[in-house]
Amino acid sequence: MSPRPYAAVCLLAGVALLGACAGDSDQAPTSFVRADAEAVAEVAVALERLASGDRVGAFATLEAVVARHPESYEAQLEYARLAATSGSTAPALAAYQALFAADAPAGTAGPNDPSVARGLTRLALFLGQTEVAVEASASLTGPGATAADLALAARAAFESGEPAAA
Repeated sequence: MSPRPYAAVCLLAGVALLGACAGDSDQAPTSFVRADAEAVAEVAVALERLASGDRVGAFATLEAVVARHPESYEAQLEYARLAATSGSTAPALAAYQALFAADAPAGTAGPNDPSVARGLTRLALFLGQTEVAVEASASLTGPGATAADLALAARAAFESGEPAAA
């Protein structure tokens, strides 16, 4: 196995372990399951294909994984990422919106996983859906926000015509 696919497998294994260890029993249940070992293994195959330059094969593999494991958080997230960068923006937007809504714990402004908010914000801006971008980017501006996240939120606010939050 070359180093790039191996790194993808290690990354997904780490995500799976983190997801399994980070589950809080007091959080509201979501419609997605994190760290489904079978789905994560299949996503790793798709990422190996992507790393080897087979973008079409990776996309087809992720579509099949999502069809077999529609509840898999990791499968949906990787599918959304690849779909967005492959020009399949409508399915990508739907996947990001579902992840964003499902991953937002009750009473919070956004998802636990900021990469979902970032992906949704960027895609919504690209599609000219500034209201969606502003809503998603709002979850990136809390305590500990990075400069890149604040800049993304400011861009969403600017493009929507809303004043940026102080």
